[in-house]
Amino acid sequence: MRDKFLLILLFFLLMAAIPLGFLARQNGTSPQALATPDEAADAQAARAASLCKNNFCDEAIRAVVMLQRTNGAAGTEPETTAPEISDKELYSRVKAAFNSRSEILTYQNRPVVIPVTLSTDGMLRPSGEAYLCAVASPWDCFSGEAAGDGVSTTGINYLCQKGLSAEEALRWYLPMLTVQAQ
Repeated sequence: MRDKFLLILLFFLLMAAIPLGFLARQNGTSPQALATPDEAADAQAARAASLCKNNFCDEAIRAVVMLQRTNGAAGTEPETTAPEISDKELYSRVKAAFNSRSEILTYQNRPVVIPVTLSTDGMLRPSGEAYLCAVASPWDCFSGEAAGDGVSTTGINYLCQKGLSAEEALRWYLPMLTVQAQ
């Protein structure tokens, strides 16, 4: 009898916990937001670093950090653990950019989810979102990286190395978005 009582009690506790987790997600709270601020910042910086290469210029790294911050502000489900970063110098450059400014991209004054990849096959293809439009990224064809879907960080680096600012490079890929201080 006692075992049945404990099983029923455990069942009701689990049933009560499920809606709480759902409500936390509905309110924009994610597992990352529940971590300490330092842990959350380190995880975001590590994810941004995983989208960069060690030859990226500082302006491109700043643009990638803006993309990562935007996705975090939009409430995308972050990975539960940060990716392993083997290039400590690159990570420290990304972390410095992450700590320097707090800017995000917005569409109609709201942060939005932006797909990001290291390289594309020469074109950003819209995924049905009103703020994403087809944009050529021809420099990706020669990057030697596997093609993915989303804003190309290799393309952003190319544009920044040619003299564009982080904001201008992001505007190339995302002309309908604006940069806002967070």
